[in-house]
Amino acid sequence: MIAQAGTGQIFNGWEGSDISNKAVLNFTMKSNLVLTVNFISNPFPNVQGNYSGLISDPHGVTPQSSGMIKLKVTPNGKFSGKLTIAGRTFSLAGQFDYTGHIKFPILRRPIQPVVLTMNLDLEGLKGIDGELTDGYWTSVVNAERADATLSAKRSSQESFAFDLVNGTQSIGSGIAQADQFVKISAQFPVGPPVVKNFLPTGNGFIPVYLPSRNGSEVLMGWLKFTNSPTAPLAGDLILGTTNLQSSVIGLVPSK
Repeated sequence: MIAQAGTGQIFNGWEGSDISNKAVLNFTMKSNLVLTVNFISNPFPNVQGNYSGLISDPHGVTPQSSGMIKLKVTPNGKFSGKLTIAGRTFSLAGQFDYTGHIKFPILRRPIQPVVLTMNLDLEGLKGIDGELTDGYWTSVVNAERADATLSAKRSSQESFAFDLVNGTQSIGSGIAQADQFVKISAQFPVGPPVVKNFLPTGNGFIPVYLPSRNGSEVLMGWLKFTNSPTAPLAGDLILGTTNLQSSVIGLVPSK
């Protein structure tokens, strides 16, 4: 049997002689068989949109367990997007269940696969959280929805130039263009500078994920637009390495 929801509704599970959270139900006919299918009002139109965020190990930032995620959620709870982990990018596609939950593996041949778990807040307050694990390490997934209305309001002509400083040593630079984007150029020990643009989420936070070309280092963290005229961009970034060493990278206004 196949459960198909009408307009404005979504499938909410089977009950009775067989219990399942999958719309397609396979069963064996028997005497006194009872099946009940449940539907609820579709909660996804209120949380549709583009989400972006970071994947980070709470025990320390390392290139192999750090990454970024970008998703587009439809009014029916389907999603598509990309996940980048350890510098490699993988396509994502699937369907959140009626609770906003999903769990599935991501193959990374020839190395160990990872399992991604995501929970979409159907009230629209907390975005998407979850975890990514390969069995040896477990990283936290946190993504927020983009919004045209940001908490910090400034002229679109304003910009803020800054240097990335590790103690007293400059390792790169960047520029923030009002509430539109942040551009960062990081100079890792090997190779030319790595340059990338990052877009803010709806509350003005900017997820930054910048791996080195050889995979030995990663620069990541959350920045935030503020209303301060002297420091319109706040936050620190973490520089992590494969040998578990990490440093806090500060943002210093360029002279």
